[in-house]
Amino acid sequence: MNRKQRRAAAKDGASGRPEERSTLIAQAMALHRRSAFDQVIPVYRKLIALTPRDSSLHFNLGLALRAVGRSGEAIAAYDQAIALNPGDPEARNNRGNALRDCGRVAEAAAAYRQAVALDPRWPPATHNLADTLLEAGRPGEAACAYRRVLALRPDHAEPAYRLGLLERRLGRPGPAAAALKAALALQPDLADGQRMLGVLFTERGRPDLARPCYAACARLDPEDRLGARLLLAGLGGAALPEQASTAHLLRVYKDRAGREDQVGRLSTYYAPGIVAERLARLADGRKLDILDAGCGSGLAGALIGVHARRLDGVDLSPEMLRYARAKRIYRQLCCEDLVAFLDRHRQAYDVVVSVGTLIHFGDLSRVFTAAAAALRDEGLFLFTLLTDQGIVDSRHYRLAPSFDYASGGCYEHGQGYVRELAGSTGQWTIEMLDRIEHEADQAGRGKAGLVVALRRTLR
Repeated sequence: MNRKQRRAAAKDGASGRPEERSTLIAQAMALHRRSAFDQVIPVYRKLIALTPRDSSLHFNLGLALRAVGRSGEAIAAYDQAIALNPGDPEARNNRGNALRDCGRVAEAAAAYRQAVALDPRWPPATHNLADTLLEAGRPGEAACAYRRVLALRPDHAEPAYRLGLLERRLGRPGPAAAALKAALALQPDLADGQRMLGVLFTERGRPDLARPCYAACARLDPEDRLGARLLLAGLGGAALPEQASTAHLLRVYKDRAGREDQVGRLSTYYAPGIVAERLARLADGRKLDILDAGCGSGLAGALIGVHARRLDGVDLSPEMLRYARAKRIYRQLCCEDLVAFLDRHRQAYDVVVSVGTLIHFGDLSRVFTAAAAALRDEGLFLFTLLTDQGIVDSRHYRLAPSFDYASGGCYEHGQGYVRELAGSTGQWTIEMLDRIEHEADQAGRGKAGLVVALRRTLR
């Protein structure tokens, strides 16, 4: 039980009906301890009717309402608690939590500031303020707040870790490394701390220091959710995997799902529009059975559907598929590895389109074989890859050297690699192999790519 509940319990005789109030308090305490929040809400309301000026009861009601997802009502309860006890930092802090639940980030930050002003040495409010400033896109202020949290809690790894991430984002690699080292001294098994310290060393041209960090992260993260194996391989510390791990991609696209479907995403993600234009040219007015392989949220599907007699989609990420399903443009959507899906659907499609998905594969041989099996004779395999000046004309593939792409499990491919692999199978003729600008990052920097169209030969 928190200190507010204890305070409420201590006022057992505060009303004109002490026996009834005492019974209700005992009932509320028991229900709260069992986390029976739905049941405790009416009990708190009865207590408030008996003792309306007890700020602790309004506070506890706010706790219970927020616990059952009724944060809007919780805000009103905290407002009552604050009106009765304006000097209580905990009520203002919890009001900030409820505001944040409702997406009212600026108001939440103001509530946390009020709590900090009332008790500057109470860490939770300062920590919440730091998190909210970060969420609001104010990294400089957030970094200052995390430093204050560290001064209050020097033995806590999380604020040091978050400060390290912010210092890197603010372009201060020295302080970033110091903060991450402090976090890891407190919590050596912090896998992403090890990874990010490795990133800092990589960016500072110290692969000798980065490799042990990536190796430590890989040991701590056996499923490779954080992609440390790829980063280690990129520095020559391990063999380069044939593709990004499933766990890594599931994490990446769970985090990206909402952002990938935002209005205006196509203004910086050019590949879907390019593929749609090339398909229009190659389809020549025919209606086709099309598979969107790695369909994601349906950005490409919404553009290519005009050419489809039937449009299906497959993707590994359930979060991305929720957005694709909401568009109602696909006949069927399947949550599955695309190679496995292609293997199961022999000669089912006239076109297989894959936009921004094969960038997560280094070795494309399994994909080429599976796509050839899924296509009918003279079917079309239309896809995009990433490339760069250092590899565009080569016969190889590599991990994307930029951390922003490498951390997303991305590879770059050379045109020579595509030509050689397509020719070696005897299943493809190259219809198109063009350099494009695939996308732009948040800073507006363009990323080069390839758009490829392979035609399935007659069996």
